[in-house]
Amino acid sequence: MYDRMIVSKMTLPEKKLISICKWIGGNVLFSELLESDQRSPLITFQIPELITKFLGMGSGKLGVVAPSIQFWLAIAVILAIWILVSLVISLVSYHFIILPRKLRKKSDDNKSEDIFEITPYLIGFGLLMPFCVMFPFYEVKYFNIQNKVIRFICTLGPITAFFRVSEAMFGFMPAHTVDSVSNTMIYIAVPVEVK
Repeated sequence: MYDRMIVSKMTLPEKKLISICKWIGGNVLFSELLESDQRSPLITFQIPELITKFLGMGSGKLGVVAPSIQFWLAIAVILAIWILVSLVISLVSYHFIILPRKLRKKSDDNKSEDIFEITPYLIGFGLLMPFCVMFPFYEVKYFNIQNKVIRFICTLGPITAFFRVSEAMFGFMPAHTVDSVSNTMIYIAVPVEVK
């Protein structure tokens, strides 16, 4: 996966980080195990030939398999990793986007408005949104995630955070989420609506 020339030019901390990511991908996220589904069905049954021809199915033989615990553990680990990363995103967005807007509303001084006017957009468009776009690619690459569903799940948190950062920049976050840092952290970190 990694080119030998690139690895030879890396420093020792970079090599250690890649080896840690490979270990997490192989042992915690079960990347090789979940690459293809090797489970055997618990129950099999036959669909009538008339229905299989209508639906364009092959033999019409279907089976029910038991859930894979490794798959659900990998999803839980991916979501835990994303929650930790999004806590940092929410702290940055609160201190550099939301807090200056709150201070500007309290202040009547026009000079402070000029100072903070461009900051939310620089932080949002220049730092947080590009990070949200690029994070899933590096996560999939360094953790060596092979399963398509888990790859998809790797994108859910960053996409949600991308739009939550845009809400913060343009002032459309719900009122209860900008009251405190903890409310902002919960709102950005969790990809579902929380009240």
